[in-house]
Amino acid sequence: MICSAFMMVPTRCATTITVALSGSAAGGSAALPAADGAKLLYELDLTEIGVTYTHSINHEEFNALRAAVGWNAIEKTLAIKGLENSAYIICARADGTAVGMARVITDYGHVILINDVIVHPDYQDRGIGNDMMARVMLYIKDNIAPGQEKYVALMAASGKEGFYEKFGFLKRPNEKYGAGMTQWIHM
Repeated sequence: MICSAFMMVPTRCATTITVALSGSAAGGSAALPAADGAKLLYELDLTEIGVTYTHSINHEEFNALRAAVGWNAIEKTLAIKGLENSAYIICARADGTAVGMARVITDYGHVILINDVIVHPDYQDRGIGNDMMARVMLYIKDNIAPGQEKYVALMAASGKEGFYEKFGFLKRPNEKYGAGMTQWIHM
């Protein structure tokens, strides 16, 4: 297994996480921990469907999850290096098999990237993605000192923007920001 060697604080590994949503359940933005004026609280208890969490995933599991959602495989040495250099990894497991993951990449200054948020299609719509993102956001917020501000970015898969809006992310393009751009470079 590949473990994150750069975890900055102990992580929260409870099986139940409470998430507070501001505004309506359908369109509110998440505030973790609960923000003043939160109108809806829900708990994610995934023990009933046999989901547990680890902070490691190997390159074969990583690429199997990517393939399950139609993403390209990452070459073995690059996958290993990328996973080893992640600041934080959360991996959802059912009967020991990786069924979801998310990871955090950072410059350890002011920029944080959430990447590879994946839930295997057979396990989608069960709250696993919400639980993993709640854990990612708790990790990020646990590592911001009072008075600090950090830029947290992610690239949502097409049609998944609403999922991330629940966690306070802004859909792009908007009045202030362009659409954002990406590029795969092949040599």
